[in-house]
Amino acid sequence: MHHQCTQGLDDPDWFQDRKENDKELGEELIKNKTPKMGTIQTFFTLLKGFLGAGMLFLPNGYSNAGWLFGTGGIIISMLITMTCGLLLIQVASKYPGTFSELGFLAMGNKGRYICDLVLALSQASFVTFYIAFISQSLNNIFENHWGFTINIWIIGVILFFIYTPLCWYRKIQSLKRFHILADITVFLAVGVLTEVGVTFYLSQGSFADDTRLFNPDKYLIFVGTAIFMFEGVGIVLPVREACRNKDQFPAIFVTMILFLTCMLISYSMFQYMVYGDQLLSTAPMITKLLTHKGIVVEIVMLMFIMSFIFSYPLVIYPSHLIIESYIIDKKTSSSSQVWIRNLSRALVVFATLFIGIYFEDTLDRLLSIIGTLTCTPVAFIMPAVFHLQLVADTRFTKAIDYSIILLGMTLLIGLTSYTIISWQ
Repeated sequence: MHHQCTQGLDDPDWFQDRKENDKELGEELIKNKTPKMGTIQTFFTLLKGFLGAGMLFLPNGYSNAGWLFGTGGIIISMLITMTCGLLLIQVASKYPGTFSELGFLAMGNKGRYICDLVLALSQASFVTFYIAFISQSLNNIFENHWGFTINIWIIGVILFFIYTPLCWYRKIQSLKRFHILADITVFLAVGVLTEVGVTFYLSQGSFADDTRLFNPDKYLIFVGTAIFMFEGVGIVLPVREACRNKDQFPAIFVTMILFLTCMLISYSMFQYMVYGDQLLSTAPMITKLLTHKGIVVEIVMLMFIMSFIFSYPLVIYPSHLIIESYIIDKKTSSSSQVWIRNLSRALVVFATLFIGIYFEDTLDRLLSIIGTLTCTPVAFIMPAVFHLQLVADTRFTKAIDYSIILLGMTLLIGLTSYTIISWQ
C-alpha cells in the first residue's frame, strides 16, 4: 500500500514547484508566524474558515428540507465532515504537506490533477453568489430610498471592471484586512438577523403556522446545502501547521465543529420558525426579507457588499494560481506571462459573474450543486482516499475509508444528477 508514496518522493522538482506555489497562496506566511497560534487563536481561525456567508442561505434550506430533516442533515454532514477532518489530520501527522501534495503522494500525478481540479472549482464556486447578494442588497437600498432598481446584468458589468483589476493586483496580502471585515460582518449579520427575527416574532405574536417537519418535494436539494455549510476543510492543513500544540489540534477541531453545528442549527431553526415556508421559499438569501428594516440592517448590507467586493480576489486567488500553474510556461518571457495571467484571471472573473447572474433566481439549487459537485470531493472523498492509500493498515480503518468514498461518490453523482434533472 505505502509503495505509492514513492510516486511523489521520486519527483522532487514538482514538490519544489508546489512549495513555491503554496508560498504565493500565503500558506508559508501562516507557517512561519512566530510564535505559532495557541489554542484559542487556532479555534477561532478554524471557525472563521468554516463559517461563511453560506449561513445566509441556510434558513431557505430549512424551507426546502423541513426543520426535522434540516436539523438531521446538518448533524449528519457534521459527523462525516468531522470524521474526514480527523482522517486528514492523521495523514498530515505522518506526511506533512498541502492538499495537492498529499494527492500526489497517494495517487501520483492523477491525484495531483484531481486535487487541483476540485480545489480550483470549489474556490471559484464560493464566489458565484456574491453578485446575487450585491445586486439584491443594492436594489433593496435603492428602492427603499430612491424608488428605483438596477438590472443585475448592469451591476455584473460594473463588478467585472472592479474585480478584474483587483485580481490583477500582485500584492494580494494587502487586501487581507477586507477578508477580516468579511469574517466580522458574518458574525454581525447573524446578530442583526436574529434581532430582526425577534422583532418580527413579537409583531406577529407567534411563530409561523406553515412550518413542517419534512418537505417531500425538495428535501434532497438540502443535502448539498448541508455539505456546503462545512466547506472549510481546505484550511485544516495550513491551520494545523500554524498550531503551536499539534497534539491538541484534533480536540480543537472537534470542539470547533460541534460549536459551529450548534450555531447553525439554532440560528436556522429560529429563522425558519419565525418566517415559515411561504416567506423563506421566496428568499434564497434571508437578507432579501430585510427590506425597509432600518438603517442598521442597511449598514450591515453595505458592510457585506464591501467585504464581498474586496474579499473576492482573496477567495478566488487559489483558483487563479492552480490554473496558471498549468497554462503558464516558466520559460516564456515575463511580459508574455503577465498577459496570459491577466487574460486567464479576467476570464475566470467573467465566468463566475455570469454563472451567479444567470442562476440568480435559483440560488438554492446552485448552492446544492456546488455542495455536492465541488465540496464533496474536498471534504469527504479525498481525505478518505489519502487515509486509505497512506495510513490505513487494518481492515476496520480501510472499511471506514471505503464506506466514506462510496458515500461521497453516491452524493457526488446521485444528488448532482437529481438537482440538475429536477431543475425548473
